[in-house]
Amino acid sequence: MFTVQPTFRRVLRAAAATATVVAALAAPQHRLAAQTASLLGTVVADSSKRPLPNAEVLLSNLDRSMRTDSAGRFLFSGVKAGKHKLVVRLVGYEPVNATITFDASNAVESEVVLRRMGTTLSTVNVKGTAAYSVREATFDENRKNAGRFLTRDVFEQSNGRPLVGLIVTKFSGLRVVTTGGKDVIAATRGAGGNRDCYLQIILNGLNVSRSGLFDLNTINSVNVIGLEFYSAATTPSKYNQFDMGAACGTIVVWTKD
Repeated sequence: MFTVQPTFRRVLRAAAATATVVAALAAPQHRLAAQTASLLGTVVADSSKRPLPNAEVLLSNLDRSMRTDSAGRFLFSGVKAGKHKLVVRLVGYEPVNATITFDASNAVESEVVLRRMGTTLSTVNVKGTAAYSVREATFDENRKNAGRFLTRDVFEQSNGRPLVGLIVTKFSGLRVVTTGGKDVIAATRGAGGNRDCYLQIILNGLNVSRSGLFDLNTINSVNVIGLEFYSAATTPSKYNQFDMGAACGTIVVWTKD
């Protein structure tokens, strides 16, 4: 609990999005470690102010990340004094990027407001939905790469089969590893020693495996419109820019919604 002083409001503009961060500096009731601060925040939707769970929150220059809890909350403690870059993102929402200045032994409270992504298309005489046409176009463009691909018809005919099992039967060199109650995909080669070599997972352009292992069975296979599989050697450079890297290979999934 923090004693909140008068707040200030900032509007951030980035990549065709307007995001709002409401922050307050406050003195903590308990003395924090010397020369460190903390960041306590909530991530909400812009239209309803509904808390958003499972949003990815990063202090990118400190290589620290976490996901929001069921109430949309997050907390970073032991933050070094100075300016740090805050990144907040969630599938289906436009990301927020902000620079926050931390004073030693102070706390920063923030409310991060995410806006849903939207696509405006010209009127055309075809059947379909604008919500995923851009994703299909991206998938079709990516098929020019040196990877292996599964198209929409494969998943429409899957009868809802679990996605992990479907993938490992379609592509050689992969296996299923069950850990922590999750079914995750690992390469049969790579990493070295006895360590499992887990594939990097990209969902609709967002690296969902960055904060931990991602269970692809949480995605209904009938909602998939395209899937890309790359070995470590063939992973495109745009997917090698994530901190986690693609040393074991990459799976890219595109869904209807």
